[in-house]
Amino acid sequence: MKTSVERWLSGALVATVAAAGVIMWQRAGVPARDAGVATVTAPPLAKPALRPAASASAPPQPNVLSALFTAQPGVPLSSQVVRLLASGDPRDAFTAYMLVWACATFNDQHDLDIADEKLGANRRLNATEQQQLSAMCGKMTERERLARFEHLALAIKGGVPGAAWSFVAEGPFGDPSALQTRPNDPLVLEWKKTASAQLAQAAEAGDYFTLLMAGFANLQPDGMLNADPARGYAYLLSLGLIDADNAGKSAQSMQQYAEGSDLMKAMGGKLTPQQRASAMVLARQIAARAKARRERDEQGG
Repeated sequence: MKTSVERWLSGALVATVAAAGVIMWQRAGVPARDAGVATVTAPPLAKPALRPAASASAPPQPNVLSALFTAQPGVPLSSQVVRLLASGDPRDAFTAYMLVWACATFNDQHDLDIADEKLGANRRLNATEQQQLSAMCGKMTERERLARFEHLALAIKGGVPGAAWSFVAEGPFGDPSALQTRPNDPLVLEWKKTASAQLAQAAEAGDYFTLLMAGFANLQPDGMLNADPARGYAYLLSLGLIDADNAGKSAQSMQQYAEGSDLMKAMGGKLTPQQRASAMVLARQIAARAKARRERDEQGG
């Protein structure tokens, strides 16, 4: 039976895959609003809008759809991973990581629980989808399964959005239970140090999804990270500033994460006035970096 931390991490990893999947669609020229089409069902069959089902214990998730199944139907996983890594692009390395993670999950559970947008409910894979994933994932070796951490490391080094959080969601060396069963193990403590540092670097570079996840994780510690409530508070404040820049001051999230909102009063209730003031300074710095990053992306940089 999974512990609460394991369930949380599992749900968080699903959320990360869902968010990061949009990258693949955008690189393929598909608008993010259409990124819910699941291509496990090969043409000319109908393609339902799918996303991984959210875990009941997962933290808040952005409203994005998964492009997890954009893999080539029937092509073995090993061939797809080789092709992706050959590009040298860290975004492709993250795609390779996501495909391996999906195959590992499918091979372990012999199914995947997905949320069907059209049905408005969760469902299991249909027969066609199972056949296609079986063809892609069936011959995955243990070496290929473990190599996902190497692909993920390349993505983290390249600053790919969502990659740093995937490292956290995997747990220490792929074993979330270690956080509870071996909390004082030097290797686990070193992993937590690395995870916290990578999250901070990604969040403070303006990675929106990481800001969201790390913000709540730092404010509501449960043994995963070296918690820092003031930093978590700053991350959530920055979300409002980023959304105000992107969508205007009428954006709902801007109001939700604004200093003085009911949510932020609850989140920062135990912080001193000085800590909250310092958090706002950090939040503004992060928002400025996010804006610069967005402008670079829009210019193709």
